[in-house]
Amino acid sequence: MRKLKYKITGKMLRSYQLDIVRAILDKNTTYKHLLYIAPRRSGKSVLFDYLTNALVNKIWLDDKMPVNATIFAPQQKQCRAIYIDNILSDGKKLVEIHNAKFYESRLSLEYGFGSKIKFSGSDMIDSQMGSGNKIIVLDEYALAKPNVFQRVYPMIQATDGHLIVGSTPRGRNHLHELHEQVKDNPEWLVVHTDVFKLGLMTQEEYDALPMHENYKRQEFLC
Repeated sequence: MRKLKYKITGKMLRSYQLDIVRAILDKNTTYKHLLYIAPRRSGKSVLFDYLTNALVNKIWLDDKMPVNATIFAPQQKQCRAIYIDNILSDGKKLVEIHNAKFYESRLSLEYGFGSKIKFSGSDMIDSQMGSGNKIIVLDEYALAKPNVFQRVYPMIQATDGHLIVGSTPRGRNHLHELHEQVKDNPEWLVVHTDVFKLGLMTQEEYDALPMHENYKRQEFLC
């Protein structure tokens, strides 16, 4: 089997996204899981897609072990809009760099060395029972059902894998509860940021948004 060459580059990621990828892949840290609380326009889905690809390749290169991974949107019907139309159509270099082929009919990226990344909805979580996922991503977790984390965490514990959770907040909900549970856990990299820290918006642009302040703070200040 041809050996896959793997290298992280910054071509497709912003600097703060690349910092997170490097932190999770760094063998000198204790981080296995990621909780990323970030605003709109911060590229959460692109980050999760890239980080999942990076972990799949890293595990293959380190252990020569094919990997099953699943990236969950809140609902199955959202997968096409979030991942296929938004990411893959505008960033096919994701597939090219990592030597994988995308199969639209089964919503999966499949590698020549046997690994697979599926795109699904967390409303279909029961269909993943017994799949042996080594990597699970819960994208926009605040919009998912509150029990989703409790369903997938035992899967990751069983495979000694990686769990990636991210979302824009929607009040003091199950995302907030998870943040409080893992914020001091050395296995979790917890990143909590906003549009100002990321340089995505000025104070003047924020002030001009025609939205109620509570919603503005949730969507943009997290």
